[in-house]
Amino acid sequence: MKHSKYVMDAINVEYAKKTISSKLYNDRLKLVLGGACYIKEIVTACPFLDKDDILNIKVPYIQIMGFKAVLSIIRIQDKGLFITEDLMRFSFPSCKK
Repeated sequence: MKHSKYVMDAINVEYAKKTISSKLYNDRLKLVLGGACYIKEIVTACPFLDKDDILNIKVPYIQIMGFKAVLSIIRIQDKGLFITEDLMRFSFPSCKK
C-alpha cells in the first residue's frame, strides 16, 4: 500500500427506482456495514500492514435512488472507529438539448 504500490478494486452499489426514506436508510446501512466488514477482513487477512497502511484503506460505495446518486467512501479513523464521507452527489442521465 505504500506509494500506491497495491490497489484493490472493489465497490458496493445499492439501487432503488424511487426515493423512499426507509429504503434510503436501509440501503445506506447495508453499504456502510458491508464496507466496514470488508475493511476488517483486509486487516485480518494482512497482518503485515502497518498503521499508516490501515488508515489509507478506503472502500467506495454508490447509492442510487431514482435519478440521483451519491458516491461515498468508508475508512477507518482509529481502532474500531469507521468514518464515512460523501465525495460526490450527482444526477443522471444528463442530456444536452
